[in-house]
Amino acid sequence: MKLVTATFLLLCLIIIVGCSSDPRPQTKIKKDTAVRVLNAAIDIADNKFAFKDLTSTKAFDLFMDDQDHSRAFTDHSKRHQLTPLTKAEKFALLGPFIKQELKLDPAYVRDEMNAWFVAKQDKIGDLQPIIIDLEGDDYGAVVMVLLDSNNKYVSGYNISGGEQPGPTEVGDSLEVYQWKNYAVINKNIITNYQLEKTDYTDTLKHVSLIDSVVYKIEIDNKGRFNKSKLSSKKYTVNDIK
Repeated sequence: MKLVTATFLLLCLIIIVGCSSDPRPQTKIKKDTAVRVLNAAIDIADNKFAFKDLTSTKAFDLFMDDQDHSRAFTDHSKRHQLTPLTKAEKFALLGPFIKQELKLDPAYVRDEMNAWFVAKQDKIGDLQPIIIDLEGDDYGAVVMVLLDSNNKYVSGYNISGGEQPGPTEVGDSLEVYQWKNYAVINKNIITNYQLEKTDYTDTLKHVSLIDSVVYKIEIDNKGRFNKSKLSSKKYTVNDIK
């Protein structure tokens, strides 16, 4: 009888210990790993970048390989291939940016988006700006990331491009779409040009309406991107070739 009782008590103890085990340590391990990746120093050697001190995003026209979208070039000639970011680099350099920009989990940019090193800029005070091209579903942007003296993320900003949902129909006769979006960079001053085009769906009408907005983005010594509107105007163009 004593043996049966002892065996029963032992089984109860095993069940209690098993049920009381907390699965949260695994979650904590995952969180700790994410923190270590974010805090890890990133290698930004000059040879990772296609450009030094880029003055305009119009200087390159991203061209992705049709067969392998992780491969990209500075233009259609494919003479200069861009260096892709590793998953760890995307998580550390773009995770905080995508969380702020699109309100997405940083893991999304790591696992679902492609990114390439484009340019290493001259320092702004103690901050090191780098420029990255980021591409995903209905999204394409040129992002400036500011790093501290240990190459850790300070802040990031979309200096040209962004969400690309495609043309919007206005009634039965008009189609509106993003026509041009580019940036001119002069040290800590970025001028962003956004041009939206409205076309008639009737192909016999060759007049288009252009809505042009110009923004000034100034980077202060704390790494903040301060945006203000410089101008806004509308005009028409004749699209006859």
